[in-house]
Order: sequence, then C-alpha cells, then structure tokens
Amino acid sequence: MTRIGWALALLCLCQCNRALRDAMERAEAAHARGDHFGEAVALRDACQAAPGEQEICRAAKESADEIISRQLQTASGPCETEPNACLAALEVLSPFAGAEDPRLTGYFDRAGAMLDERCERAPLQTLEDAVFRVRCVEAYRARVPTQGYAALIGKVRQQSGAFVDQAAQQRAASPGVAWVHEALAGCLGGQAAYAPRVQAYRAAFEAAHGVRLAVTGQSSWRPGELCVALQRGLGTLLRCDGRGTEALQVQVDTWVDPMTDSALREVRQVDVLDRRERFENPDYRHAQGKARRAQGQFDEAAKRARLARADCETAQGVLSRAGSCTNCRSRTEMDLECNRRNAAEDLEKRSRKELVAAQDALSRTPAFLERDVYRAVSYRYVQHHFRVPWHVRVSVEGGAPFERAGVLTFDSTESDGVPAANIAAIAYSEPTQQQRREGLEQAAYELAAASVAQELDRRAQARLATCPAPTEPSDCQVEAQLLARQDPAAQFAADVGARLDLRTGQPWPKAACAP
Repeated sequence: MTRIGWALALLCLCQCNRALRDAMERAEAAHARGDHFGEAVALRDACQAAPGEQEICRAAKESADEIISRQLQTASGPCETEPNACLAALEVLSPFAGAEDPRLTGYFDRAGAMLDERCERAPLQTLEDAVFRVRCVEAYRARVPTQGYAALIGKVRQQSGAFVDQAAQQRAASPGVAWVHEALAGCLGGQAAYAPRVQAYRAAFEAAHGVRLAVTGQSSWRPGELCVALQRGLGTLLRCDGRGTEALQVQVDTWVDPMTDSALREVRQVDVLDRRERFENPDYRHAQGKARRAQGQFDEAAKRARLARADCETAQGVLSRAGSCTNCRSRTEMDLECNRRNAAEDLEKRSRKELVAAQDALSRTPAFLERDVYRAVSYRYVQHHFRVPWHVRVSVEGGAPFERAGVLTFDSTESDGVPAANIAAIAYSEPTQQQRREGLEQAAYELAAASVAQELDRRAQARLATCPAPTEPSDCQVEAQLLARQDPAAQFAADVGARLDLRTGQPWPKAACAP
C-alpha cells in the first residue's frame, strides 16, 4: 500500500473502529490484486468511517481523482458519438462523483444534447408526436440530472405545448374539443401559460351546452342553495344562473311529522349531610382511669423507695460505727436493707415508665368524638328521547317520484337540583328547528343528487348514441362525458397516450403530466 504506507495500515488495524479496519483491509487486498477501482472505493469507505484521519482521506481523494481522470479519458470517445454509452461510462463514477461535479457536468450535458437531438428527429405532425417528444426527453431526466438538460426538456415541452395549442385554436369552433386540446397543451407546455385559454374554451362550451337546473318544491332547502349544492356535487355543466340550452326540472318536497317524546322518568335518591353529632369517647374514660391507677402505683412505689433508701443509709451508719466489720450482724443487716432499697428503686423506675406511657396515651385520646348524620333526599330525573319522522320526495322532469323516509332522534336530560349534594339542576330542552332540519337537509340532498345523477346518466347515454365515432373528438362526446361526471380533458389525454402506446409497440415511460 504505497499511497498510505504500512505504518498507517497497522495503526488503523489497532484502532477500535471496526468499519475503518474492514475498509483498510479491503483497500489492501484490492491494491495487492491491482484493482485500483476497488481500492478507491475501500479508501472512500475508510474516510467516511474516520473523517478525522487526514492522511486516509487525502489518500482516498487522490485515488478517486485518479479513477475519475482515467474514466473520463475512456468516456471521451462515446460522449462524442453515443449518448447511452457515454452515460454508462459516467455512471461508473457514481461512487465518487455525479453530474454536479464540474469535471463531469460537461460530459452529462453532451450526452443530454445528443439525446435531445435524437428525440427531435421524430416528426411533429400529430398529437401523439407531441406527447412522444416529451416522453422521449423526460425518460432520461434521472440519468442526466443537470440544469442544462432540464432546460432542454423545458424547450421540448414548450414546442410540444405550442403545437397542441395551435391544434386547439384550429378547433375553436368546437369549444369542447378546443378545451381538451388546450388542456393537453397545458399539460405538456406548462399550466400557467395555457390556463387562461383552457378556462375560456371551457366557459364557452359550458355556456353552449349547460343544463339549466330549476329546483322547486316545499323543503327546508332554499331552491338556490340546493341548486348550488347539486352543481358542486354533480359538475359545472349544471347551471343555476338561469342560463343553459336544456332545462332540468327538479321538485324536492320535505316534511316532518309531529315530534314525539318517549320520556323515562325516575325518582333518584342521594344522601346529604344533615348534622354533625358530638359524643363522649369511651376510650378516653379508660385511658383516664389507667393514668390515674398508674399515678397511684408510682406514688406508692416512690414512697417505698424513699423509705428503703433511708433504711439502707441507717444500716450503713450502724456498720460504719461498728468498724465496718465483715462477718457480723451489722454487715448482714446493711446488706439486707440496701438490697431492699435496690428492689424498691427498680419498682419505682418501672412505675414511672408506666405512668409516662399512660399519660401519653391519655393525651392522644380525645375526650369527645364527632360523627356525620346523613339523610336521604329524593329528586326528579327525566331522560327525554325525541323522535322526528321525516319524509323526502324528489321528482325529476315530472317523472315518478323517488321517496325516502326516516326518523331523526335526539336525547336530552332534565333533572331537579340538589345543592347540598353538588347536583346542578338541568332544565328541560328539546331539539331546535335548526337541529331538526339538519338531518333532513342532508337526506334531501342525497336523494336529489342520486335522482339528478340518474337523469344525467340517461342523457349521457342518449347523447353518446348520436355522437361521431370515438376516434374523432367532438363536442358531443365532451358533453356526454360531463353529463356522466367524467373529466373530458383527462380522458382525452389518456386516449392520446393509449394511441401512442399502440403505435410505438413498446411504450415509453410516462413522465409527469405527460400521458
């Protein structure tokens, strides 16, 4: 490993960075077999594993630069004549550099220019040709990700969009056909440039083929509001402004039956605090008696201990006067009296402890106790279950009416208040007129929309029966598609793409907004 030296390799192998050791081992093995590309890749991995190792990263850069220089020499020939071979040679360098590298950008742009030149050799005589050119250049966008090639794609899109725009202008007498052509032009060449003409053609077509929707009847809907809702849900071919070549009469009647209330009444009870009683604590009397007895026992023990100490002291005086003899009656009497003193003092200590414990227990025992006395309070609680039967009848063009019925339900609670138990009163309430209408309005809209949609489908089928062949776009077809709530522009673009697929045999990949 002449580039980084054996000392550096051994240093890396001694480190705790396993990824670095593995990369350096692969670099050494590749160098040994003369695989310069593999060595460069391994050194790149080593630098990524230890970016702080300047010598390794410098060696990785030198190795990568050498590979790039050699590969560009190899690619220089294909990049003058064959774009695919050029791109294949450049893509080999992806571990080290991409199209954003200034050393490679020119080669990518040269390949992109050759690809653009090839795509422009295709004729531009039909709509399918315009779509094919866009597909052709867009197919290489990922392989040639340079700004220069993006500009070439934009140029081709503008050319294709302008071609389709001219075709739309030639069909201006048929605004529906011009509309779908112009929408395709916007797809290919950019929506912003063609949007005004798309809207103009569409508005002209809808003005000539709009269906004048007239809503009548007695319902909670205002006729104008229901018309706008139906237009929003079923397509702009329906007109609510009184304009349109054909009329569509829709009668919507809604009504509700009297509201009923199935109330569940009950009387509930809750315990509330009535008073607080105070009474003598029996444990206090017991503790008091125990303390009194302990006091008497302690007083008696203290008295005996005092007398025993006096007797012991007297016996000690007699012994002292007798010369402190060791085996005499005075010694025997002193020992007896002093032993009695010791026993009396022990009894005094035990009595004192018992007295302290009894007095402590007495101090912790309350003389009186308290208890809460509750009383039961009854209050009224009512659960209201309201039912509002509703009916909807929709008639389209005076035909057999469509009917639907149902029931709106509402629940509420009524209750008396019990302040002592923190229970708030709940007043009686019933659904408002607005609440009763909300569900009814939704039901009326759904039935009206379904009824109108069925009539529009019938008209769409009738219109298709009189339209020219599908291969020849016509306003008749556009109208039928709108009546059927379809998107004529999207369908037209899809048809052009399908014809192109049939013509090319092996379809080109579709690009963004390129059918």
